Amino acid sequence: MDAAKAADQKAGADKLAEEKKTAIDQINNLKNLNQDQKKDYINQVNNAKTADEITKIVDAAKAADQKAGADKLAEEKKTAIDQINKDKTLNENQKHDFINQIKNAETSSDLGKIMQQTNLPQTDVKNQLTIGALISIVLGSIFSLSYVLEKKRK
Repeated sequence: MDAAKAADQKAGADKLAEEKKTAIDQINNLKNLNQDQKKDYINQVNNAKTADEITKIVDAAKAADQKAGADKLAEEKKTAIDQINKDKTLNENQKHDFINQIKNAETSSDLGKIMQQTNLPQTDVKNQLTIGALISIVLGSIFSLSYVLEKKRK
């Protein structure tokens, strides 16, 4: 009887150890918690005595991760909207459109794509100015060359 009981205890301990390892992997894979937060949840998992405790700890870590992600996205949206409002190259309609897109963004990646689009009008203006400057330089060079050639002919 004692051997069977010992075997059951060992199997239970092995199962709990495996559940702890899985839980720690899940916590380490969370994207929005910092290392101190992850370490705290991992310590709780290591001290857990039952599978139910481990599940509750992992659920709490996932909830904290989701909240941290939402908070981070909200802060990124606020910063992006501030940048749009300060941008002198966008007209009011463009600003309004970009701000609405920012408010509807669901991920940081979406937000990044929107912010890249806000640079397109500026880039177009800069490119037009650059092209205009190049045309002026080329035309100036052509006129100068024409003048020099005309002088040589005389």
